[in-house]
Amino acid sequence: MILPVPGIPDRYYVFIAPSLTMSDTFLRFWIVDMRRDFGLGEVVQKETPLFAGGIEAFGITQHANKLDYWIASMDPKGNFFRSIRSVNGLFTDMPRSQKIDHFSTQRLMNNKFSPDSRIFTGQYNAKLKNNEWFSYFDIFQFDNITGRVSNRILIPGFVPSTAALWFEFSPNSRFLYAFETDNRSSPVSRRVVQYDLSVWDSAAIHNSRVILHQSTVQLAYEAIRGMQLGPDGKIYIFGSSDISLSVIESPNIKGTGCNFRHRVIPLVPGSRCAFGSPYYPAFKLIKPVIHIGNDTIICAGDTLELYSGANPGDQIRWSNGDTSASIRIFASDTFFVNVNGTFSNRIKVKVAKKFRIYLGSDTAFCNAFSHILKAGSGAKTYNWNTGETAERIGITQAGNYMVKVSDSFNCPAGDTIQIDKLSTPEITLDYDSLTCKFVALSTLKLAGIQYVWSTGDTGSAIQVNQKGIYTLNARNKFCETSDTIHVDLLAKPEIQLGADRNLCDAPILLRSYDPGKHLWNNGDTLNTLQITQAGIYWLNIRRNACYATDTIVFSECPDARYYIPNAITPNGDLLNDVFRVYGENINDVQIEIYNRWGEKLCLSDGLDAHWDGTFQNTICPDGVYFYRLTIQGMWNGRLSTFNHRGTLTLIR
Repeated sequence: MILPVPGIPDRYYVFIAPSLTMSDTFLRFWIVDMRRDFGLGEVVQKETPLFAGGIEAFGITQHANKLDYWIASMDPKGNFFRSIRSVNGLFTDMPRSQKIDHFSTQRLMNNKFSPDSRIFTGQYNAKLKNNEWFSYFDIFQFDNITGRVSNRILIPGFVPSTAALWFEFSPNSRFLYAFETDNRSSPVSRRVVQYDLSVWDSAAIHNSRVILHQSTVQLAYEAIRGMQLGPDGKIYIFGSSDISLSVIESPNIKGTGCNFRHRVIPLVPGSRCAFGSPYYPAFKLIKPVIHIGNDTIICAGDTLELYSGANPGDQIRWSNGDTSASIRIFASDTFFVNVNGTFSNRIKVKVAKKFRIYLGSDTAFCNAFSHILKAGSGAKTYNWNTGETAERIGITQAGNYMVKVSDSFNCPAGDTIQIDKLSTPEITLDYDSLTCKFVALSTLKLAGIQYVWSTGDTGSAIQVNQKGIYTLNARNKFCETSDTIHVDLLAKPEIQLGADRNLCDAPILLRSYDPGKHLWNNGDTLNTLQITQAGIYWLNIRRNACYATDTIVFSECPDARYYIPNAITPNGDLLNDVFRVYGENINDVQIEIYNRWGEKLCLSDGLDAHWDGTFQNTICPDGVYFYRLTIQGMWNGRLSTFNHRGTLTLIR
């Protein structure tokens, strides 16, 4: 099996399992770097052993983090499940064992993971009972985060002496296809069968078996040597020494509807099958299903969190442009997510209109009173703090009244009203004076009335220096009332001369749009000032008895400074890999590179102009090359152009 090394471009693992007859039972891998040998590739790590136990078969699936791999096999005796996780190209042995019954014959045959990485299968078992051989194969549930297997099930052969040898899963991971032989008959009967794994029970899976193809013809091509799920979602079946392939057209369909077709795809003339195709892991072929939920309605003011199901390092993009693992929904819209190129289902989220309830403003009554509170018609339920459940109630007592309702979507709403009983002292708040620093508030002072402001003051007049809402409560022996006023100070002068800057584009006009009186540091009183030389400038503005000041510093325009290297070493170590101009205060650069025959190899413009030692994607040889540079920058306060010619040496 060949798979890319996680996190290292152009490097690949080549995994190889030993033969059943070999004395060396170690599963090994090689690493090939395709950047070597001019793109033909070179082995950079050889015959590295992973563990003993990958006899004739092993399974690989992708780790839940979408970066690493799980490699699964059995130990030489077939007693344990083992898995290894690759982390950034380094393998860490992580055995996840499950003790299983020992059979007289056990070996690995075509280990495979399901496309969703939740099921592992492929061990063949046989034992002698009452002078007849009984065979089984194992299936396990697999945890793609921890690497643990659990809930092992043994699936017995349909009759004694029946052995299931080759396996493949349907794209949706529900069905398991197997090739089995019945050694009781002569000639031997060979079958292609389907198992339904939707119910995790040995008897249920055993009884779900459907025969798709059966043959007793003693031909080599009837001895199947492999099954492989293809990128088109079909399962291809390889017969030993056959010149054609069989195919299961619709493997996600239960029973014979999956459409098994025998020897219908001819191979290129002169070629024939040996032992099937190289094992290609299903996770490379089948995209995962991402389901973010069903269409729903949320209440106004509530939020709905949608989860992508992504893992750290995944590339995530929601339909609203967000790249987080989850998003919170506040408004009606249709949403979906793309994780590593796979799109989720679309979910429509609707925000229900908030049921509006308005019991009225807090109010007060003096002496005896009777009042009707109305919550508004159309709600599903009404619950008042008085215990009543009608849409409207009558009140005759002062107090705080609250109603809670739910609408047809069971969304809550409510309102509260304060009812007071009093004889109202008359108060009226008004401005006495208004500036940008303070406001004086007062009301007519009446005998026998106690005044309490929201500031804590107890007089009939106060002075405040902050914007906001201020309340005056007036009470006598029996009743009380209040009045509220919104205070807003006069606007202060606003100045924004900007950040300090270089005087590279003089003259510069400073301008203020404030209507107040202006005073510049040079004595000018206009709202503009033209700057022609470096220095410190300030502006003072007075308005509404307030003032504001701002200062800006103009510095001389700095001269361009740069350095031109005379050699490059483009060897990929990120040190002096390209030829470029280094410096500061540079406006533009143009680079031209010529070889010794005057052929132009590079023309690069801009502040990032550079040459990487190649011509038309071909690596240039070591040697001396000629350059022509045009550099623009400031010099003595003027925009100037500097031209340079010279040679550089390319060293690899």
